[in-house]
Amino acid sequence: VNLLKNYPGFQNDWRIQIFADGAKLLFEYELHGRDLFDLILLDIDMPNRDGITTGIELRAMDSQAVIILITNLQDKSLPAYDAFPLYYLVKPVQVAKLYQVLTVACKQVAERKAATIQVRTAKTHDTIAVHDIIYVEKTQYQISIYTKRRREPLCCYKTLKEITAEINQPFFYRVHH
Repeated sequence: VNLLKNYPGFQNDWRIQIFADGAKLLFEYELHGRDLFDLILLDIDMPNRDGITTGIELRAMDSQAVIILITNLQDKSLPAYDAFPLYYLVKPVQVAKLYQVLTVACKQVAERKAATIQVRTAKTHDTIAVHDIIYVEKTQYQISIYTKRRREPLCCYKTLKEITAEINQPFFYRVHH
C-alpha cells in the first residue's frame, strides 16, 4: 500500500481496497463492477481462491479490466496469462518496475474511461469502448451490442434512446426501418 501511495502519479482521490481472498473481491466486483475498481493488483498466492482463478473470473466479468498479477511463484507465470493480465510482476517487486507498470496501467485506465459505455448484462458488468462498437440492435425488450472484440453480442435491458445518448458520438447513426 505504501508503494502505491508513494507512486509519483498517485491521485488523492484514489481508493485502495485490500482483499485477503479472491472470492470477496469477485463478490464486490459483481456488485459494483468498474464503478468501484479501475486497477486490480492480484497476488497469485491467496487463500481460498488464488489470484489466477480470480483474474480469470474477473476477465470473464469485464473484458477491459486492468489486471496486474504479482507473485513469488515464478512457476505459475504460464497459467497466469489465462487471466490476460497487463503485467506479471515477480516478488520482491522492484519499485522502479512497479512504477513503470503503474504508469502504463494508469494510461490504460484513462483510455478506458475516455469513450466508453457501461453495460450490465444478466451475468456481467462490462465496459465497452465506443470505438469497438460495430452496431446496436433492438430486439423486443433488449439491446444487442455487436463489437469488434467479441464473437457474441452483449445483451442488456436498455432502450435504444439510452444507448444512443451514452454513445454520443458523431459517427453513430440511428437508422429506422
